[in-house]
Amino acid sequence: MPNLIDHAAPPLLLFWTVFFLIPEPLNDRINRPAVLSASLSDSTDQAREELDKSTQRHFLAMAKGLITAATRSTVPASPESASPEPDTSHKLEVVATAYNSLAAQTDSTPDIAAWGDKLKPGMKSIAVSRDLLKMGLKRGSKVRISGLEGEYRVLDKMNKRWTKRIDVYMGENLKAALNFGKRDVVISYQQDMPLLVAENN
Repeated sequence: MPNLIDHAAPPLLLFWTVFFLIPEPLNDRINRPAVLSASLSDSTDQAREELDKSTQRHFLAMAKGLITAATRSTVPASPESASPEPDTSHKLEVVATAYNSLAAQTDSTPDIAAWGDKLKPGMKSIAVSRDLLKMGLKRGSKVRISGLEGEYRVLDKMNKRWTKRIDVYMGENLKAALNFGKRDVVISYQQDMPLLVAENN
């Protein structure tokens, strides 16, 4: 009778050989996603770390620039480099009256001022005596008048007979001009430079 163990040995040996050889590659295949996941996780962490470092460097550079700018703006200039601003403000006490753009008060073109500017009701403008033109006022100068709001522009000149005097333009409102009357005021203006040449007109 044939020995059953001898006939069964080759199949059993093949079975156990396959059993022990197959699990290792299968395990590798099963574990491969975990390995890939771990690798991706490491790459993500590394990328985040690089981004954090880049962001920190960016903000440090910004902070350094702001500190430098603030330091420069607060450091006082040396006496040699500092150039004091000239005081151009000027105040003068004058007599103020009011006038209208009416032919009876001026000429046949009452709305045209001495320099050719067209006057319109509602404009804040004044005429000045010609001696004031030697004291820093000029055409277009901005003037503040005590007791009145806002800024007035010099757009007209008064008759040569008047000195230290201004005329406030009241449009065509004769009543407002009469109510304004005659008063002493202080005018304030920026004196660009004193005029040394006498006005001829």
